[in-house]
Amino acid sequence: MTNVYSAGEFSEGLAIASAENGGKLGYIDTTGKFVIPPKFETYPNGTVWPFSNGYAVAEIKERVGYINKVGDFAIPPKFIRGSSFNEERAWVVVDGPCHYVKAGPCVDIVVVPFSARKREDTPACKYALIDKTGGFVSRDTFDGVQDFSEGFAAVRINDSWGYLDKSGTIKIAPQFAIAHEFNNGLALVGFRSNRKDRASFEWGYINRSGVVVIPAKFARAESFSEGLAVVADSLDGPYYYIGATGKRAISQNFIVASPFFGGLAHVKPVLRNGSAASLYDTKGEYAYIDQTGRAVFKYNR
Repeated sequence: MTNVYSAGEFSEGLAIASAENGGKLGYIDTTGKFVIPPKFETYPNGTVWPFSNGYAVAEIKERVGYINKVGDFAIPPKFIRGSSFNEERAWVVVDGPCHYVKAGPCVDIVVVPFSARKREDTPACKYALIDKTGGFVSRDTFDGVQDFSEGFAAVRINDSWGYLDKSGTIKIAPQFAIAHEFNNGLALVGFRSNRKDRASFEWGYINRSGVVVIPAKFARAESFSEGLAVVADSLDGPYYYIGATGKRAISQNFIVASPFFGGLAHVKPVLRNGSAASLYDTKGEYAYIDQTGRAVFKYNR
């Protein structure tokens, strides 16, 4: 029996694992066997990430590189920071020290490399695009970046977001306050707004030519998933679903509405006992609906 002390989730058939408490990291296959021996240091001396596009990010001596599925460095550890590969491209930070804002429920400013964490004078990180050889796709750098999706990646120059393709060419000029990944040929974008019921943004959707095909009229919105998107006309809801034309796709309104996944979405109907329920009332009837709005099953909380 393989001696595995702890392991993470599987990605591309491999999972990060250690053989002992506080031990070095390697990767196991679905039989629990170490196929990459536990030889990588743990935080703050180093770490590794799940595999994506055949490579995994590996940090060693405060430099990031990419290992292949036998555990060798396919791209030497020479970057300050690096994202996982996505659609054969990855974002890296070459120059440092610098800082970035860590995504999550709380705002966290992270300084890289780790040894510079006590410095308060670091500039914001700049991101460059590499291919799977480790070579730069272009020498352009960006103030903010997102993963590739459907051949495009959102990038920020100063305070505006646009999109580039996998050659590193800007295809949609930076013009948006916020930009999200393409899904089903459409991308959710935000425009700055002074309307009190819109918070700071009005949300709409663009196509791959950068044309706004669903007007920026929503106070809340999610990216398209399986052909439908969740939107709301005011910050307090209710939520409803639209199709790719921007028209309502399901007649009901909801207090809770998740994106569709596997043909189903998790919802809470707006009406409970004949009256409108509060957006923050967690009690009541919930359901999983299909794309026609039919409740596949219901439950009460």
